[in-house]
Amino acid sequence: MSYNKRGRDDDDGYDGGRRQRHTQTTHQIFDRLYFDIVEIGDPSRMSLTNRVAQAGFGFAQDLDNLAIRNGVLETFIATIMEQPHKTPLVAAIVLVANSSNSLAGQLAVEHLHSKIEGWLKQGNYNHVKIAVRLLACLEGAIEEGRGVLVFLDRLLDRAIERDQAKGSESRDPLVEELYATIFLTLPYIGSTLVSLGKSVEACDQLLEKANGHFGIEKFLSNPIVEPYTGDDKPYECDLFLANLYEGVNSVAKDGWAVKSFINVLELIEPVVENKEVTQKHVFPAVSIPETLAESTSTDYIYPRIFFRAYMPIDVEGEAMNTVPDPKSYDAVLWRDMLSDTIQNLDFNRKECAKQLFTLDLFLNKGTFTGPGISVDKLSGKFLDAKADDRPISTLKVEDVASEAILAELFRLATPPLQPAYFHSLFIEACIMAPQAIAPVFGRAVRFLFANLRSFDTELIHRFLDWFSHHLSNFGFTWKWQEWVEYVDLEPLDPRLVFIKQLIKKELRLSFESRIKETLPDELVVFVPTDGELMPTYEYIESENQYREVADQLLDVFKDKYDQGVSETYLEVIDSIKEAVPDNRELLLDIVIGAAIFVGSRSLSLSQDWINRLAQQLQHVIESAEDESAAVTTVMQFYRNQPHVGTVVLHFLLLENVISPAAIITWLFESPGDVVFTENHGWECLIRTLDEVAQEGEVQDHVGPFKSVFEYLAVKDSDSEQLGWWKRQVTKSLIRKYVDYIKNEQILEVVPTNVKDIVGQYLAVRPIVPRKKVIIAEPKVEEDQPMADAAAKGVTEATSAVESKETKEAETAAESKEAEVAESKEAESAAEPKDAEVAESKEAESAAEPKDAEPAAESNDKDETMQE
Repeated sequence: MSYNKRGRDDDDGYDGGRRQRHTQTTHQIFDRLYFDIVEIGDPSRMSLTNRVAQAGFGFAQDLDNLAIRNGVLETFIATIMEQPHKTPLVAAIVLVANSSNSLAGQLAVEHLHSKIEGWLKQGNYNHVKIAVRLLACLEGAIEEGRGVLVFLDRLLDRAIERDQAKGSESRDPLVEELYATIFLTLPYIGSTLVSLGKSVEACDQLLEKANGHFGIEKFLSNPIVEPYTGDDKPYECDLFLANLYEGVNSVAKDGWAVKSFINVLELIEPVVENKEVTQKHVFPAVSIPETLAESTSTDYIYPRIFFRAYMPIDVEGEAMNTVPDPKSYDAVLWRDMLSDTIQNLDFNRKECAKQLFTLDLFLNKGTFTGPGISVDKLSGKFLDAKADDRPISTLKVEDVASEAILAELFRLATPPLQPAYFHSLFIEACIMAPQAIAPVFGRAVRFLFANLRSFDTELIHRFLDWFSHHLSNFGFTWKWQEWVEYVDLEPLDPRLVFIKQLIKKELRLSFESRIKETLPDELVVFVPTDGELMPTYEYIESENQYREVADQLLDVFKDKYDQGVSETYLEVIDSIKEAVPDNRELLLDIVIGAAIFVGSRSLSLSQDWINRLAQQLQHVIESAEDESAAVTTVMQFYRNQPHVGTVVLHFLLLENVISPAAIITWLFESPGDVVFTENHGWECLIRTLDEVAQEGEVQDHVGPFKSVFEYLAVKDSDSEQLGWWKRQVTKSLIRKYVDYIKNEQILEVVPTNVKDIVGQYLAVRPIVPRKKVIIAEPKVEEDQPMADAAAKGVTEATSAVESKETKEAETAAESKEAEVAESKEAESAAEPKDAEVAESKEAESAAEPKDAEPAAESNDKDETMQE
């Protein structure tokens, strides 16, 4: 087969191998830089050094474009806030850019300065903490004596002054947060100075000053916020700050060298000529407000506990750790970074899960063992290394990430985000790497289950919700045979209660026959019979003697033109009274049963019908006994679906058909101890007390809280297990509703033990939690790629520039001379080097075009960094 190869001479349009370079728009340039920055360190075919160089030199090259400059600076901030483990790599990009164009380093330092000042005014100390760590990594590019150490020293002075003014009788959450900011940053500074070959004396002095006021005795835990209590708890619940104190002091003793840190200078050495930065910049003194704003974060409102789920594994008499020692700096730093990632990257659960379980990519090689390695294989390597006296890491990144998620889910008093979000992170992780994550997940579940007898009651229910949700996404498969041995435990044993309620939770998420297929015969007995049957209204059955009056009542209820307590309704009620003379319970059973029957197809219909029929129902309920009878009717109607019945009770409560007292009485006086042994009982109690707590007057709180704590008072006749449940539930309720219970009118009527616990609790949480105010943001679709949201931030700002570039490109295509002239004009318009500082200040004041509303956009980013 032959074909004609057209020669060069036949191609009149051939240009000798030179093609006209495609002119990139501002958006295209920014998108490329954006991905280079936010994806730095993620798996790639390109070496990390080359990726850093590409992003750094790209930024330095396009500094003249104001839109790109501002967009990249904001991308730096967004990246470290959403993915704080990438902070050293972002610093490397800035250092590379600085080596090419010193203005890049100057702009980055000044941008960080302005951001830190703004966050201090807002009380956003969490963002200050992360930004200061980036400054610490840039210490080599900042003039000596004008860097982050000066700022931390002033911040420490303010923390000490505030702590001394408050006194030692109570803790100050803001002081603890400032302390954490200082101690988490110090090793970053020390490590940077060590890599530069400089003295770390300033770090030692600052640490000595901090230790002089904040000793280890400052950070003592309190059982009221500990996940585990009692003699059987699996470990001592240390405070996060206590472990941080020991970790940082240990790093200082080792000369401030942190082995797990990536050496930024070594990383960029192949592309940066001088290890010593020749062009250094001034980090201006930060203006710290005279009166510090209260923190927008909830991390330190309550004493922050260092939660653990993976204990050392015994391997032939040797202890093998898959997570770092809780008292080490690595353990505390990684927990803090992963916590920030979880909270700040919550808008994209898939990306968040990926970042959490690839933490090893952003630390020094050898910090973790290979990803996905099983415990059995790791144990073998561990023993071989011991025999040969070789160092080996047994830390598993999957364990570290999973423990961080569980720490957020099981945080007391409340998790920072909705529990379902943490559930979804585990689900995404298992989808992402099932072979690696599933065994890690199983080890955590077994640990939690084995220690349920010392686990906080509220956390038991969070555990139930999480585990049942997880199983529902993976076919309800679990090694149930492991739990068969617990079927003969006492009915109130937390482990048996957990097994029974987990099965009932699964039934709420699936159907009876499906669940039975997954259970061994020993556990099938816990599946309620007839659990799938729809509720029925017995009074309309053909053989029922009250069918006629029941049908009349249903007709009145369904008549949309005859609402309220009408004459027709009263006539029907009179007919029912004649049919059931002197029997209030039967009367209420017919009326209440009819009202909930008409809306029984769904919860939304039930709420609508109860709202519509509220006046009719209020008319027939005349006393507390009637309310109790109504509660009994509802729960009997939904006897096969009690969790639905408790929601319907809540609807009746909202419409003032029944009172909180009626529900509380049913919860504690009905057989079976439903508050302790049934998940729907706990949910019903919380919903009821939540409604009580929303009332404006204190007297509305007194009765319900008084009766609840009287029911929970431990009696001499109570069994050991029942006493345990009462004490645990009491502690959980006080922690949840302390702001209402602490009122003098309530404290006067509750048992003495409640007053004591309230006092303990207020000692560790002396202030009312401040609600986080989230500024309205542009809508971002769920799991939207991060680039999409960030690109919107410069869309309007670059529209004018992009339009101009398009016209210039068209002109250049028509006339090469015009392109040259334009280039010369641009060179002549460039400002002299001496005016670079003035230019940067002018850029900050100009920011983006007015139509882009940069102030509002900045506020949004300061809050969540989602855009």
